[in-house]
Amino acid sequence: MQGNGEIGGDGAEGGRLVKFYHKSIWTCCAVLALGACSEQNSSSIESEGNSGKVTLYRNSELLRTMRIHFATFDAPESEAFNYANCQMAARLLNANVKAVMESNGSEAEPSVGFWCELGTMQEDEPVPASFDSEYPTEV
Repeated sequence: MQGNGEIGGDGAEGGRLVKFYHKSIWTCCAVLALGACSEQNSSSIESEGNSGKVTLYRNSELLRTMRIHFATFDAPESEAFNYANCQMAARLLNANVKAVMESNGSEAEPSVGFWCELGTMQEDEPVPASFDSEYPTEV
């Protein structure tokens, strides 16, 4: 297999993959910045022993059952605040994956995505079967 020097694979497919990851990273950075500025309603998701931390995971088409750490939300406000911001980031990232795949003429794989869990990184838990996705809307 002969490469063209692009990260992520050969030819146009590798270029699209690199562009996809760049868009995903920028989307995540924007979400994190917005989330730090927003005020969230503290609901009853507080749990014992998690120090208020929430972890954002992802998997991939190659390793659908593997939990890959993507980010940790550990702002001092509350676990509910961190969970709400993590959920917002996961929905945006999943929507972005779907949009990029559709723009490339492909269908997004429903068993691949981003999700949040309370606490720090856990490697032995199962991967969810589905993933929420949506872009923000004005209410």
